[in-house]
Amino acid sequence: MQVPLSTLLLILASVVGSLNASGKHFLGRRKDETTVGASPKNTIMHDAVKAEGESYWTRLMQETTMSVAPTSTPEPHLPGPESPSPKPPSPESRPTPPPTPLTMSPPTPVNLLLYRNDFEDPNEPVQRGSCNPISETPVNTYYGTSENQFNQQATVTVETFLQMESFWNSSTLYSDPDGRGRNYSIGMLQAFDNDLLALSFDAKNFNFVNVGMDISSIDLPCADGPFGIDDPVFRVSAIDSPNGQALLAGTVLDSANMTGPVAPNQWTFLWTNNVVALNVTESTNGNVSIVWDLIQSGYAAFDNLIVAASDTPGFVPP
Repeated sequence: MQVPLSTLLLILASVVGSLNASGKHFLGRRKDETTVGASPKNTIMHDAVKAEGESYWTRLMQETTMSVAPTSTPEPHLPGPESPSPKPPSPESRPTPPPTPLTMSPPTPVNLLLYRNDFEDPNEPVQRGSCNPISETPVNTYYGTSENQFNQQATVTVETFLQMESFWNSSTLYSDPDGRGRNYSIGMLQAFDNDLLALSFDAKNFNFVNVGMDISSIDLPCADGPFGIDDPVFRVSAIDSPNGQALLAGTVLDSANMTGPVAPNQWTFLWTNNVVALNVTESTNGNVSIVWDLIQSGYAAFDNLIVAASDTPGFVPP
């Protein structure tokens, strides 16, 4: 345990005082004893003793002071009037860090998938007709469902096209360079009859029905063909259908054309993808009939059909 320096100094001063008193008493007595009959020799001895005593006490105090270790507890620092104690900044005075920027992804368009069909999974095996590349069985037989019933204006001239089958005389094969059409597509004639095909959908409260599909010119070597090819143009219309029927005619809410370049020849598919947006905000209750009509090229086909309801025009899910 360490004794504070101040306490040691007080003790030392008391001891020194006592010793000084004793020394003075001793020296005074010696003086009295030597004063009587004092001689120069005695006076010199008295002075030497006195000096030696004073020197002794001086050395003792110096040695004692040097041997005392200072206390390890530092005196507290008291700031003066010119150096006030620092205070922590108040919450109001602290600088506000800049906000971290947020990275926002573009919102995903809200949509409702209504229909998708690549026509590769018919309800029953496709039967070849009298004209080898096509089947004369109604499209609804192969692809209709309880929710989506096809309606078509002509039975023979809207058909399932067997694009990878050979001609009736097996002399030539169809060519599909990018393979997009695979085995089946929907063929339509424009040269002699006004072919129409329809499906009905409930668009709910969405503003648009978006229709996407691949189209190509193509021809038939039979069934009164070939019919000639041109840049294919399909007109797609939305018709108000409060009862949910696949109507071929009625109040047209909106329509748009799909176009593509003519194929290199009558027996080659050159597919072009199109997406059109049909505004159906004026429908009675959201039920609409979508109608397909080939309006240019003697004969043409479409495939990979997708229909979606959305508030974003032209958006269809991948």
